[in-house]
Amino acid sequence: MRKITMNRREAVQRLGILAGGIWLMKSCSLDSNGASIELDNYKMTKQLEEVLSAVVQTILPLDGQEPEEIRNLHLFVMKMVDDCHDQTEQQVFTDSLADLVKGEWHPQAKPFISAPAEERTRMVELLNRLDDNQIKKCYEIIKRRTIQGYNNSAYLMKTKGTYELIPGRYNGYAKV
Repeated sequence: MRKITMNRREAVQRLGILAGGIWLMKSCSLDSNGASIELDNYKMTKQLEEVLSAVVQTILPLDGQEPEEIRNLHLFVMKMVDDCHDQTEQQVFTDSLADLVKGEWHPQAKPFISAPAEERTRMVELLNRLDDNQIKKCYEIIKRRTIQGYNNSAYLMKTKGTYELIPGRYNGYAKV
């Protein structure tokens, strides 16, 4: 029987390869029901992501000329909820999205994904007029984060607005 010996450098290299393989296996797993991006603090399903995307596109109607960054604004909303909201707001967010999937949050509401564009617009108007409840809180979060993502996008800054690098123009005649 032959004794296998390796030095410290070889051991570290083999450990690195093993760790990289484990990381690669985790990243290659296909969870068909999971969200498009990895979230740390709450669970999002594919169906809830589709509803969120539909609500964001109804709030911010697109003409198809926008870049991918704007078309995937719902991913920004998901990540901001993950990073900036506490656990109770995240729970309200996912529960309310599930109610939007079912369409049982209002007598005039329908399932949001299957509704045509006119119905979605009408349901968003209903969401704006709701009393203070969980669905209204979820809608306020979606609306605020959608507007924030659009206002801070490079698309808006460079093509639609006036974008100047800091410190901007020099005005020697400005009073100090």
